[in-house]
Amino acid sequence: MVDQPLPAACHVALVAAGSAAGALLRAALTQLVPGPWPVLWVLDVGGALLLGLLTGWSCGRRRGRWLVPLLGPGVLGGLTTFSAVTVLAAGSPGPGPLAAVLGMTVAGVLAAWAGLLLAGTGSRSRAGGPDGPGEAP
Repeated sequence: MVDQPLPAACHVALVAAGSAAGALLRAALTQLVPGPWPVLWVLDVGGALLLGLLTGWSCGRRRGRWLVPLLGPGVLGGLTTFSAVTVLAAGSPGPGPLAAVLGMTVAGVLAAWAGLLLAGTGSRSRAGGPDGPGEAP
């Protein structure tokens, strides 16, 4: 059986379903934790780590490709949203919110990089294993 790419409509449906689930999860979590900043830090930086793990896991794989649009831009996109951080920072006085935004950005990039490393992307690409670049598509 030839592994065909997902049709565009399927991608849209997977992202829409995942983002709805992620947004509902985010709304539920914000009700459980008082104050917006702790929730934003945990969700956005944790989501970056999970996105790095998902990206590293899916790199070079042909099976389970439908999981990437569902979980990546879908669930994790709905769960994490940098726009909430921006709105909160814009409405807060002083330099503290800007520092928090910059810190969250750096922490998110580092978390995504850590996720890639934890998923083993670096070792797979160097080794050229079954899912690495050593195999032709």
